[in-house]
Amino acid sequence: MDLKSFFQSAWVWLLAIIGPVCAFILKELFSFILNVFFGKAGKRIPSTLEKIRKKRTDRFIKTLNSEEYMHFLYLYLKDYYGETFFSESRDGDKIPVFSIRYGRPDDRADGIRYFDKLGNKEGIDFRFEAAEHQTYKKLSYYKEYHRLVGANILAPDRPGFMLDEILTNEAGMTQFKASIGTYAENIYSDHVLEYELFKLFKFYRRKSKKESADKLLEKCRQQSDIRNAMHASVKAERSSPLFQEQMRRSLLSGEGRRSLLSVQMLVLIKLRDRNDYGIMIIQRSKHVAAAPGRIQLVPSGGFEILNDAIDGYSNYELQDNYSAGCAVFREYLEEIFGEEEFEGRGVGSVNEALMKDDRIRVIERLLKSGEADLRFLGSVMDLAGLRHELSFVLVIHNEDYNDQKFRGNEEILNRTFISDVRLRNFESREDIWKNLHGPSAAMWKLFRETDLYRELIAK
Repeated sequence: MDLKSFFQSAWVWLLAIIGPVCAFILKELFSFILNVFFGKAGKRIPSTLEKIRKKRTDRFIKTLNSEEYMHFLYLYLKDYYGETFFSESRDGDKIPVFSIRYGRPDDRADGIRYFDKLGNKEGIDFRFEAAEHQTYKKLSYYKEYHRLVGANILAPDRPGFMLDEILTNEAGMTQFKASIGTYAENIYSDHVLEYELFKLFKFYRRKSKKESADKLLEKCRQQSDIRNAMHASVKAERSSPLFQEQMRRSLLSGEGRRSLLSVQMLVLIKLRDRNDYGIMIIQRSKHVAAAPGRIQLVPSGGFEILNDAIDGYSNYELQDNYSAGCAVFREYLEEIFGEEEFEGRGVGSVNEALMKDDRIRVIERLLKSGEADLRFLGSVMDLAGLRHELSFVLVIHNEDYNDQKFRGNEEILNRTFISDVRLRNFESREDIWKNLHGPSAAMWKLFRETDLYRELIAK
């Protein structure tokens, strides 16, 4: 082999060795660059999607709180139900909230569990398995609505008591009957009504320059698929007297939805050296699933189980939680004293965790001594959302009680109460009433009709 052939052969062998090495290096370098790029992109994409979701949610909430939407909502509900089912507010104003007063308004409680008698237990299955309560994921609008409110739902599988029926007689409400369900079932089969209303509002606004309000409202009523399914038992013509009878029965039932009962309470506390009572009232945070930004009397919340389960719930525990009084005073500790362990994160039975709490013991002592009054007022239901709220009033006459430090929970804007709202100036507070949550206004009206209110205002 001559020298030229030798170098040519050596070069071929060198390329054969170096080529794969270079290719490997280039491949790894390219792979590294791609990993760095897509690694950063991967971090950015979820962040970008979250920002898009948040903007959509913020627009949704802003629309629901707008004056234009509230005007449409009033017109729609008046057209759908008629003012017959509206409640009176201050000065005789009509608001789209259905009310049913308690048949025994002067029934004074001597303890927190006194009103356990309101819960009818006949035929109730107190068994609960979360896996049996997932069918809401197949419901209409689930995915769309979930994108808007899903991030604000903290305990979707927490069990609570869903309305079956409000029982009545000639005097008014006597009892309620419920079944076991979950918060998520309530959100996606009942709260979803607000999403349907949102879509109807956009349709109404888009067509408002071309068609009359009456025709548009009629079309909105026809397109209310979810709401119409909830009133499937109402078959009479709207002009017929039978319509009101059938609609009233429908509003007193939980047909067509899994509607979590709620509890709320008007709390008045005697002010030191003043002939007046302070009222516990707040503005709701903008980051809650229901009524964001609205002003509300507290406590108020879902009629749910006291604590989240570790190993599941026994029938005995669920039955023990079937107490509207215990439910509203759990909310009392959560929203008046800011106790996070009563947001479902604690442990223990109703008897041990709630009834033996020192602050509940104080309330029990005041009720027994006559230094406090606890009454059940009845039930109210915002016609937009169709959730019954079992409504109480607690009046504390002991001046020393107001010396305590009160603190709201995270559902309350900045955890603060609105100051200087009193029995004698409440109705003159225009700043409050223009944004007051409908069920709070209806509860106040029920309270105004009692002898207890007349006694307090006459002092």
